[in-house]
Amino acid sequence: MRLRAVQTKELQFSAGLCSAQREMPTLLALTAAGRLDPAVVVSDRLPLAQAATGYAMLARRAPGVGKITLRPDAVTS
Repeated sequence: MRLRAVQTKELQFSAGLCSAQREMPTLLALTAAGRLDPAVVVSDRLPLAQAATGYAMLARRAPGVGKITLRPDAVTS
């Protein structure tokens, strides 16, 4: 990345670390034991055919949107 372009265009970016692979066994065990309910972070459930809509919701940071699950077997209406 060219820093001059970042400065002149006043671009902003951020990054974060995610330890999902390391935490996954613990999260799955807690979920299986009923001590963790991952559904609380899911704000929307869409059929796979509406994946583009889901990504657009995330991209524009629509109010109330957390995580979106996509269901490949869902029938669109």
